[in-house]
Amino acid sequence: MSMLPYILEIDSLKISTFGFFAALAFFAASFLLWKQLRDDYSEEDILTFTIDLFLAGIIGARLLFVLENISYFGINFIHWFLWGKYPGFTLPGAILGAAAFCYYWAKKKNWDLWLTADKMVIVFFLVQAIGGIGLVLSTGNHFDLVRLIISFVFLPISVLLAKNYRKFLWYKSGKVGFVAGSSFGFYFLLLGLLEFLKTNSIYLDRILYFLFSLICFYLIYKRSERNWKEDLTNAKTKFISR
Repeated sequence: MSMLPYILEIDSLKISTFGFFAALAFFAASFLLWKQLRDDYSEEDILTFTIDLFLAGIIGARLLFVLENISYFGINFIHWFLWGKYPGFTLPGAILGAAAFCYYWAKKKNWDLWLTADKMVIVFFLVQAIGGIGLVLSTGNHFDLVRLIISFVFLPISVLLAKNYRKFLWYKSGKVGFVAGSSFGFYFLLLGLLEFLKTNSIYLDRILYFLFSLICFYLIYKRSERNWKEDLTNAKTKFISR
């Protein structure tokens, strides 16, 4: 695939393709997040939450990238944060940073973490989709294209889950959190499998994606209020009866 590192070049003015789409993703996500949360929380808190959330994601993405390439960066803290001159971010780091901030914010502001997570799902996939377009255009990487397609597929899936998950007989409790747990669980599982196909995959990223997926599925099962002993017994009974 051809690369388009800059979306606009006029003399010394250069606007990077990824930077443009990242900014577009931020503004689109900010509006959608405000629309999703405005009935539950104050607009001032939503604005502060949105800005701090993006900053936490960027910092987490950068710090994990530095950690994974510490032999190159060393302990030169200035280079750590000069991402214009020494570019590089990682999605698992962004997820860790954003998740840690969400937990902190929910405790501080007494927000319902599960409700907030459910309403952030569509926002997350929107950011991945819009930002992914910029990434694909700027890098021409086929794996970035696959991840972009996955993000677009999960957008409508998360919308359908939000409307119908309480109808699922398996999910006995009907509690909020199912949309986030299931969507993220399968999304991270697919990204983890995708990492195995990459020749330059970082081993830590593989581990983190699968770990994220397992945590999501565990939390969803726990919130379903099902009894694992009862489910195991029923599964054995059905297997034996066959």
